[in-house]
Amino acid sequence: MSPQEILNELTAMERNNILDEDKVRNLLATLNGQLAELPVIEIFSLVHNSRNIEEDEAYWACIRHLHVRPNLEVFELCRTWANDDSFDKRQAAADVLSQLGYAKKYPYASKSIPIISKLLDDSVVEVICSALYACGHLKICETSIIARFTNHADNSIRHAVVRALSSRTDPISLTALITLSRDSDYDVRNWATFELGTISEVNTQEIRDALLERLSEDDHEIRGEALIGLAKRADLRVLQPLIKELSGEFHGAWCIEAAHEIKNTELKPLLVSLKNRLSFEDLNAFGNELDEAIAANP
Repeated sequence: MSPQEILNELTAMERNNILDEDKVRNLLATLNGQLAELPVIEIFSLVHNSRNIEEDEAYWACIRHLHVRPNLEVFELCRTWANDDSFDKRQAAADVLSQLGYAKKYPYASKSIPIISKLLDDSVVEVICSALYACGHLKICETSIIARFTNHADNSIRHAVVRALSSRTDPISLTALITLSRDSDYDVRNWATFELGTISEVNTQEIRDALLERLSEDDHEIRGEALIGLAKRADLRVLQPLIKELSGEFHGAWCIEAAHEIKNTELKPLLVSLKNRLSFEDLNAFGNELDEAIAANP
């Protein structure tokens, strides 16, 4: 089968609701092998025909093969597509530029700034999202330009803002992430809390207060990220919530990591007790982390 025939087959399977994971996996494996041998221009021609396939698997197979070909031909085709009337092509341009030459430290990052900046002003949500993700991967575009989407009505754009601001430590970025950590959308709130609590090393009262708010979450993942963020900043307000977490039902390693960070005499017996009541599966997965946390506490 040719690459186009594989795309046609995948599309037909989706339209007919044929759920055959093994067949999809085999078709994608064949497609990947063929893409490696194709000229750049032919891969670009396939990209536009692969967008209606479930989860865009074939689309991303094509995009990934362009990522590893960081040459002027790919960049110039992206520049052309970024100005196309088809929003699919504009989005694809951002998706390719987003990680073009990642193994070679993004050689076209600076040249991509005017292209991505223009795509941030697009009228189509999908294009804006892809442009924001490109800002995050390439570490480009002014923070103030990205942060203006913080309160956008579309939650997928707000989620992309979080990813675009990842690892930025300027006041505008941190203020935006604090706002997004209170977002009504779970994924936005979760990722923003992760960025503030786990990724960021900045320690301000505003960040600590924002993380403290998240300890009231019903979701154990968001609570866990907030626990870690407060513990590594040595905020003692985390102690009682952490004791409660260690004493209750085990939801994952967040509480163990937080206990390792904060180090308090009240925590060691709770960690030992937790080790004694963990299931075999959890002990196998988290036992080493638990032993390290026990050893770290006085």
